[in-house]
Amino acid sequence: MFKNKKIVFFYIIVSLLLTVNFFGIYNLSFTNFNWLTSKDQIADLTSWYYFKNDIWRFPLGSNPNFGLEIGSGMVFSGAIPIFAIIFKVFSSLLPDNFHYFTIWIYVCFFLQGYLAYLIIKKLTKNDLYSIIGSIFFIISPILITRMSMHISLAAHWVILYAYYIQINNDIINKKIYWSFLISISSLIHFYFTVMLLGMYFLFIFNKHLINLNLKKLFLDISIPLIFLVIVMFISGFFHVPFTDSMGFGYGTYKMNLASIINPLYASEAFNLSWSSILPNLPYHLKGEVEGFNYLGVGGIILCLWLFYFFIKKPSYFLNISRISYILIIILFSLYALSNKVSFLDKLIFDINLHDIVYGVFSITRASGRFFWPIFYLIFILSSYLIYKNFSKKTSITILSFVLIIQIIDIFPGLKKNTYNF
Repeated sequence: MFKNKKIVFFYIIVSLLLTVNFFGIYNLSFTNFNWLTSKDQIADLTSWYYFKNDIWRFPLGSNPNFGLEIGSGMVFSGAIPIFAIIFKVFSSLLPDNFHYFTIWIYVCFFLQGYLAYLIIKKLTKNDLYSIIGSIFFIISPILITRMSMHISLAAHWVILYAYYIQINNDIINKKIYWSFLISISSLIHFYFTVMLLGMYFLFIFNKHLINLNLKKLFLDISIPLIFLVIVMFISGFFHVPFTDSMGFGYGTYKMNLASIINPLYASEAFNLSWSSILPNLPYHLKGEVEGFNYLGVGGIILCLWLFYFFIKKPSYFLNISRISYILIIILFSLYALSNKVSFLDKLIFDINLHDIVYGVFSITRASGRFFWPIFYLIFILSSYLIYKNFSKKTSITILSFVLIIQIIDIFPGLKKNTYNF
């Protein structure tokens, strides 16, 4: 995975520059927390300090001193449990006000860019083209907005790693890699775990649709789940009864049908336009900000190219070996849109859900986030198909031109998502 040292070094430097650009040199300090200003960030920071200064308990993520209701464990906070556990081991050597959130941001930038490069390189075998393509991923609006709001949700690289595992035929025992990734995701944010489980089961379904083997199917399903349950037990997920994790919000914090072309990020605190080209569009519900999935004008061009290619050669997409990707697009989109489908400020239809179904779905109530795997799939597939249908030189020219348009368009959002202190 890290064979090309020059490429790795390139993304190390690029990630550092991006971290400095968005967060400032002063905020690179592991003891400066002035930039952690939102409600969620302050809660995450405080949760880490309580956890860091407490004794070790079992489950390992137990954090009772933080409070009775929200203090049951680090896994129920946004404080990135895997980093919290690792750095707590060295807590006696760390300053009292040490935090790891800046390190996390840097790691996310690096893995986001490098994994995007690896995916495109695997599909095209072209270094320059892959580097150009990877830039779409590290400046994507959905990534940058999460970095500045919900830090643990900046780990979009876990989605890219899932795609990398799936397309990499050099990996012999993929279920072990999937097991590791799914388990690790539970120590980052549970939303990623649900996304990865959904993607994995669809890939497994596609695999056994072609060649059914009941013994292998059982192993493919059970091994990742066993790994996950063990990690969840050790980290403290089952410290809270399942019924207590059921909640509300599904159908409110969702995706709007216009989300991919709407550059407006309208939170309770501020409104931010991500486009210098397209106008802001209205939402139906305020909660639809959780379904912010603006592709950018460059991304919209790539999406239109995909649609054109689908109309021209539908057999390529409808091939039985690619059914899993079609199902990801359909099922994840439906879940992201929820039972209350809206377009702009209009409600199209509303399907009543049974209370139990509503409660289960509300465990991941911000369903609008479930479009993220599709968001990145659009960039992966379009980059691949451009390279496949044009010459090397023409492909690089096309992708570079679209990238320039993308940067020009989303520059307002990139500029405003910085910490100037």
